[in-house]
Amino acid sequence: MNEHQNLEKVLSANQRETLKKVVQIFIENKIKFQISGGLAAIIYGAERPLYDIDVEVYKKDIQKVRDIFLKNISKDLYHLQDENFDLWLLTLDINGVSVDISQADECYLGDGKGKKIRADADLSKAQFINFDNLEIPVANKMELISYKKILARDTDIVDIKQIS
Repeated sequence: MNEHQNLEKVLSANQRETLKKVVQIFIENKIKFQISGGLAAIIYGAERPLYDIDVEVYKKDIQKVRDIFLKNISKDLYHLQDENFDLWLLTLDINGVSVDISQADECYLGDGKGKKIRADADLSKAQFINFDNLEIPVANKMELISYKKILARDTDIVDIKQIS
């Protein structure tokens, strides 16, 4: 099964519709972004349910994104600091689908041992993948694997095995 078929198989119609809407809005508003997290892993061949759609944008654009999606905000822009992450995050609800918008720069990941590791995403390295007639910028596969190796949660370990 190729990556495109995999994506159609594991995303619900609602998730696919939401993804298309989000991508179109980012493109129309000329906001540089990339799909990351679980959806990126699924695009690269991981076979698991999608929990949410993760999108990374540069910190300078996150307020603009907030303004555009104001009516869809389920958790307003906040500084997430826990054992896994230290970054700014905005959570949207679009068609009942959770969409996490996080900053790509000035971002830190926790390694599970109390150490924070700088993990800025370079959006210019995104790989453009065609899905439903949309060119979607997806986190660079090697950067995604590195990110998931740092976090090393159960889901990340499964994703790494399936996409490597």
